[in-house]
Amino acid sequence: MPAYRRWFFGSNPRKTLLRLCVWLVGVLILFNVLLVPITVVGTSMEPTYENGESNFINRWPYSLHPPRRGDVVAIQVAPKVLFLKRIVGLPGEKVSVDRGRLIINGRRLVEPYAFSWIPGRRGRRIVPLTLLEGLKLEPNEFFVIGDNRPATVFGRIRGSQIVGKTVF
Repeated sequence: MPAYRRWFFGSNPRKTLLRLCVWLVGVLILFNVLLVPITVVGTSMEPTYENGESNFINRWPYSLHPPRRGDVVAIQVAPKVLFLKRIVGLPGEKVSVDRGRLIINGRRLVEPYAFSWIPGRRGRRIVPLTLLEGLKLEPNEFFVIGDNRPATVFGRIRGSQIVGKTVF
């Protein structure tokens, strides 16, 4: 056997080919079944996730436990369209937004990750989110919102719309 073939295939080409096939199948399963690659588009999740940043969505974390408050999840809004949002309201809770602050079951939610300024707007505070009267979530509903509050879409979603949780 020529030296370059021995270097490439090792001393046993069949075992090397088998290892390569197993590795390839593993990578395909990992990136097509377990993890979904995404690119962040927009500023609704800044500063946690920047526009143009790449990330992965883990499809399996909620097979062991339900989504939790504070989780950043990918939500299916249309075929091949995912939104990244943070879960702030859980099933059965009453959610209100008053002067840009989230109120869950009558108590203000402490959110160190929330960003209430729009970058590049001369440092001025933008008008806060409009008052949202108490919204009672159904048993399989969650309330989601982006971290950059003035530049986000928010609302209730069904649990079936959650594709998975962000990895990073």
